[in-house]
Amino acid sequence: PPFQVLFVSIFLAYVLLISTLYFPDPSLARFRPFTRVMLIGLAVASIASYFYVGVIGYGGNIDKAIEVLLIMLLLAEASIPRFGVQHTGR
Repeated sequence: PPFQVLFVSIFLAYVLLISTLYFPDPSLARFRPFTRVMLIGLAVASIASYFYVGVIGYGGNIDKAIEVLLIMLLLAEASIPRFGVQHTGR
C-alpha cells in the first residue's frame, strides 16, 4: 500500500535528519538550525498525513504524541545558548 511507503519514508527521513543533527562533526554545526527546522516540519507533516489517511489506531496515537514531544524538545533545544556564544545581557 502506498501509505506504508509514505510512513517508511518518513522513518528514513527521521534517521537521516537526527543523525545529521547529532553527529559530532564540527563541519555539520552550521546545518544544525536548518536540520532542526526540517525535523519539526517533518513531524508536523507526519502528524497531518496520519490524520489525513484516517487509519487511527492506538499505536499511531502514541506515535503522534511522541512526535509532538519531539517538536517541543527541538524547540526547547533551539532556545538553549550554544557553547562559546557570549551574551552580554544587554
